[in-house]
Amino acid sequence: MIQIPIKIEKNEFAPKNTPPKETPAPELKKPASKKKIWLISLLIIVLAAAAVLSFLIFQRTKGLEKILPQNSAAVISFNKTETEKIFLYLEEKNWLWPPLGDLKKTGQNFLTENQIDLQKVSESFNEKMVLGLLENDPNNFGWLAAAQIKIGSSDFERGLAEIKKNLDRKFNIFSEAYRQTEIWQIKTLSGQNPPIFYASLKNYFLVASNQDITERAIDRILKIK
Repeated sequence: MIQIPIKIEKNEFAPKNTPPKETPAPELKKPASKKKIWLISLLIIVLAAAAVLSFLIFQRTKGLEKILPQNSAAVISFNKTETEKIFLYLEEKNWLWPPLGDLKKTGQNFLTENQIDLQKVSESFNEKMVLGLLENDPNNFGWLAAAQIKIGSSDFERGLAEIKKNLDRKFNIFSEAYRQTEIWQIKTLSGQNPPIFYASLKNYFLVASNQDITERAIDRILKIK
């Protein structure tokens, strides 16, 4: 068989032989820095704390919120029975914050020394109570605690007079009328500690850190129909 040579010419337009391009490896995401993780964790903690505070502090009790001055910086609404249970539980677990433990002990000693029956006093009020914090000036906050009286007015006044009689042995107690309501001021004999003010009208009982806050609360109570 006769062999015929065949010459195959390359097409000038054909692509030249070039080494194949390497596919770039996908970029790996840099791990978040420790500082960034710390900031995210801190943000989560702050948001969680804000949620708790919004529930505990800014939750207001209907009826009682009406008597708090409008410029209240914070409001704490609480149930007296449940709050007592929480304190007892924290004490049993040794989780109670030391300043709160000292405050409770001081309060118990005060009640004992002045022959005040805490159980009897507690039964005079409804379950819901409220505590408002108010800014008197940029460097000074005042407070107002309020509760609704559950028992009859005559029984309440008799109990209050008995407490006042016991307190009169160790404190200076005097009153001043404001809009036909007696505001009582309790001061230590030495005068070193700030006074406490209290008043009762309609079915509300008020305890406050100063006269002005008490008067503003009385103004709001008198507007309630």
